[in-house]
Amino acid sequence: MFYALSIAMALQCLFLSYVSALAPAKFLRLPRNKWAGAAIGTACLAWSSWYGCMMLEGGLARFRFIVVLLVPVTAILAFLFLDYLYARAIGGFFVLASNELIRQAFAADIMIRPFFSFLCLAVGICGLFMLGLPWRMRDAIAISAARPAAGRAIGAVFAVCGIAFAVLPFFRH
Repeated sequence: MFYALSIAMALQCLFLSYVSALAPAKFLRLPRNKWAGAAIGTACLAWSSWYGCMMLEGGLARFRFIVVLLVPVTAILAFLFLDYLYARAIGGFFVLASNELIRQAFAADIMIRPFFSFLCLAVGICGLFMLGLPWRMRDAIAISAARPAAGRAIGAVFAVCGIAFAVLPFFRH
């Protein structure tokens, strides 16, 4: 799972790099994309509900089925009523994946683990901003379209993160 999750994180970072640096004008409406946001958001919701069910122990274990039943209900309600669904979904993915990647990087004992952990934390914090302030993703894409130098800088940061997530997990001690 470590490699698959790392590759998924790398692909998302490389996609955001492409959006920022090479084609920002085509993706101005991306943060509000409901269908892609619903797909990614539902997967993240199921993933986080699995974590929630693990925390329900002892006498609270009887409530696990409620958590599982709330996943499709919450996904439908989010699709119907939330704006900036793609930005929120990617933010959720970044938060969940960065925590899991840090945990698995320590278990796998990869080389340059402090740098990898720093990138995970940086992308996780970016995800927190996407969750809390999703319109900032739209603003960043608009700035990238208006000022190509800023777009290339944002794209370069995401490209470095994407390449690191794709390569570093395969180098172990």
